[in-house]
Amino acid sequence: SLPFFGGVIISLKWAEMRGLDTLATDGETIFFDPIAVARFASENALAGVIIHEVGHCVLGHCERIDLKTLDQDHKSIANQAADYCTNWLIDQFAQEWRDSHGGKESPIFKLPSGALRSEEHGPRSFEEIYHLLLSKWKKAGKPKPQPSPSGQLMPSPEGKPQGSGKGEDSQETG
Repeated sequence: SLPFFGGVIISLKWAEMRGLDTLATDGETIFFDPIAVARFASENALAGVIIHEVGHCVLGHCERIDLKTLDQDHKSIANQAADYCTNWLIDQFAQEWRDSHGGKESPIFKLPSGALRSEEHGPRSFEEIYHLLLSKWKKAGKPKPQPSPSGQLMPSPEGKPQGSGKGEDSQETG
């Protein structure tokens, strides 16, 4: 799994975006704020967030939903759904690492505290989780959704149709 993620990482573009306060992706580029990056407690913590963003790219989250058509509440729900999906996958890789390294924690597949996790949402697709969260949000009277703590999905670059580019397994988040 590490060589796979390494291959994806080197295929992505990287761009500084001051004021972002975290990392984010549009499926092709990882955006970062150097001030936010400097606040990570360790290189392993930063690596966990980078793997999280790469996970969005691998899973094709930015290409599977047109964020430009969503209002802020629905974007927040989409970000949460993408994070639950991505974090579940990363947790599976972390477990695989522990199993093959005598219970030792992975230095890479370690998500920051507060990362969105729920047994209810894994293993499910981004779309399944989005519709589950949307249904709960509507039943609760549409309260303001909480922002995702891990980062955010970014709209696809201008002029690039949704769903084109790197294929179904490319993505973004946060």
